[in-house]
Amino acid sequence: MPDYTENRLIVRLRGFDARHYAKTRQYARQVERLYNTACDEIARAAGRITIPEDGVFSFDDFPATRRQAEGILSRLTKKVEAVITTGTRTEWQAACDKSDAFLGSILRTSRLTPEEAEKYQARNLEALQAFQQRKAGGLGLSQRVWKYTEEFKTALELGIDVAVGEGRSAQQLSRDLRQYLQQPDKLFRRVRDKGGNLRLSKAAKMYHPGQGVYRSAAKNAERLARTEVNMAYREAEYLRWQQLDFVVGFRVMLSNNHTTKDSKGKTVPLTDICDELAGDYPKTFKFLGWHPQCRCVVVPIMSDYDEFNKDRANRLKAIIRGQTYKSLPSRRTVRDVPAAFRSHIEAIADRSKNWKAMPYYIRDNFKNGVISGGLLPSIPQKAQMPGTTAKPPQPCTEFDGEIANFKTWAYTYGLDVAALDVLRTSGDREGLRAELKRLQGELLPRRADWIHARSEVEDFAKTAIGYDDVISEIDKELNATKINTSNYYGDCISRLKAFFASLPGKLTAAKGKKGNYSPNMPKELEKGGKWLRGDDYEYSREFFDLIDPKHPIPLTIHSKSGNDSYYMPSEKRVYIDNGGTRSSRSPYYRRALIYHEFGHGIDWQRNLRFSTEVQDLRAKQIARLRQKVETTKTTRRYDPVKNEVVTETTKTKVMKAKVLSERLDRLYKKISSMSDAVFTKRGITKHDVIEQILAVQDTLKSLIISVGWGHSTAYFKRKGASEAEYIAHCFENAFIGNRVFQKYLPTEYAEMIAFVRSLK
Repeated sequence: MPDYTENRLIVRLRGFDARHYAKTRQYARQVERLYNTACDEIARAAGRITIPEDGVFSFDDFPATRRQAEGILSRLTKKVEAVITTGTRTEWQAACDKSDAFLGSILRTSRLTPEEAEKYQARNLEALQAFQQRKAGGLGLSQRVWKYTEEFKTALELGIDVAVGEGRSAQQLSRDLRQYLQQPDKLFRRVRDKGGNLRLSKAAKMYHPGQGVYRSAAKNAERLARTEVNMAYREAEYLRWQQLDFVVGFRVMLSNNHTTKDSKGKTVPLTDICDELAGDYPKTFKFLGWHPQCRCVVVPIMSDYDEFNKDRANRLKAIIRGQTYKSLPSRRTVRDVPAAFRSHIEAIADRSKNWKAMPYYIRDNFKNGVISGGLLPSIPQKAQMPGTTAKPPQPCTEFDGEIANFKTWAYTYGLDVAALDVLRTSGDREGLRAELKRLQGELLPRRADWIHARSEVEDFAKTAIGYDDVISEIDKELNATKINTSNYYGDCISRLKAFFASLPGKLTAAKGKKGNYSPNMPKELEKGGKWLRGDDYEYSREFFDLIDPKHPIPLTIHSKSGNDSYYMPSEKRVYIDNGGTRSSRSPYYRRALIYHEFGHGIDWQRNLRFSTEVQDLRAKQIARLRQKVETTKTTRRYDPVKNEVVTETTKTKVMKAKVLSERLDRLYKKISSMSDAVFTKRGITKHDVIEQILAVQDTLKSLIISVGWGHSTAYFKRKGASEAEYIAHCFENAFIGNRVFQKYLPTEYAEMIAFVRSLK
């Protein structure tokens, strides 16, 4: 996950906190305005009261004024409580918005599963209700607000006693009471009696305010509002982070506005407990602020990307299987509180014993809410906390080997090993033994299921011997699903079972495939192989069965010019050129070439080119093609005598082979000039037709060297070359066919096929 030190994330989180603190000040000002309004109303009610010279003002002595005051104070209590309740709810939601923005900055939340979205984006509104209804110091929010209202009432009585004693008007009284709210010490100044002598009012002599940060009830109410709203914000933030597996701690940082005002009202830097305790804390350490109105910024510490991705994959698998899953420990997990926190606790340990109320960071993180109880077990620590009576337990190191083994295989077998470190560190030997036994009880059956799934596939492999493709697939699958720390058992078992279910069909298909293919045919020529380029064509088994099974003809496919295909007699090997454009633009060529070149191999194995059958057949066809046929030739010329162009027709006798070759030349030119679309709609290509024309021309030249074209004249002058090419074209005609050949030389075409069919 991205590090919290990345500036963009910190700036964004600071922005949310800054808006929160601004809202907190607004709620405090609302409380201040409510108290000021109450002062105005009380002043109007008490403005016409006359107090005896030696008396002390009390609302109880003036029933009508008391009833008015009670109504004003009751409304004040409800309104202040409403401000705080609204503030806690609003800022709770603001903290949730902050967490959502944080999630959005590191995750694609639109791609979260419903289960992840429910977990990661939960707003914990039930916890908000519990927070608002909780009691602090035995008092609920209504009671705490009423407590300050009662103090406010007493302060009002004192203020009225002072002001009325000096004969102040209702308007002056209202201003005085507002001033007393901000500067309560002025209530204790002396007043002048009718003789002009200074004295302390009787009410001031009798007033004994309780302990508190401020003597002003209004300021204490404002403080209560700020504290409650800020705690709600931090509580919501804390709860959300506990739900995020990839948050492994948090850092408390000073705000950008860590200042105060000096005696002259000038803003100066502030150094306090916030400076001392800033640092990295374990995720389970509950931070709601170091003091009331604390403005520290808290940012999460996250696991690394690889840890998060692995954890997420495991969690999704667990969800699919209806299992529970807890994240594995991250290497970035914060495992202890800062040293400065320890020093601070040591410094206040003795003093805190006499405190009536503990700061929240002690109340929420120490047993029984006191330092002597030690940190809660859920908060990791590496050494005993100073000032505590509880000593850290000695870890159970004798189980380290077993713990390491289970951690190694945790991902593989989907084991929840989160409790191991806690039990080890706490020294709980019995609990650790039970947990190790539980894990062993989960691991062994899962391993057995995995082995069984593999054994089924391995046993089936014994029935597929001889079918190399099936065996190759089995080996590949077993290797991919082998038992190691990189594989997850559930995935592998599911994959193996699905693969095992498919094996009978694969074997049946392989048997059928093997039955269709001759064992003499190279595998490269099977459907979907390298040479056919996805062409769904199956070479004739009958053709390849003509090859001597004791001397199969190997195949080498290379890529050169596209015209470098041949049979090499010295190697008894066929070379096929897969380069150039010829093989790519004509499926017919790819099919026919195999029959042609392997036909050469069959010829060499059987010595067909010198056989009586071939010699007799060729002689018969040559004689037929050398016959003269009458042709009519039409020419046009200019006759100077007639002074016009005249047409002349002459009849000549030409060798039949030459006539056929010329007709094929004209066909070649015509086909070459036509568009591809004409042929595509017939399911062939233009080059398929051209290849057939070339085959006929080459056959003519192999019979009568002076006609046709294809192989060179020099090649055909070599002993046996003409016969060899002729036989290769015989195999083409027999096993792939040639419609051009069939049309232009139907007799020769049929004779060549009959020759091939006669071979056994």
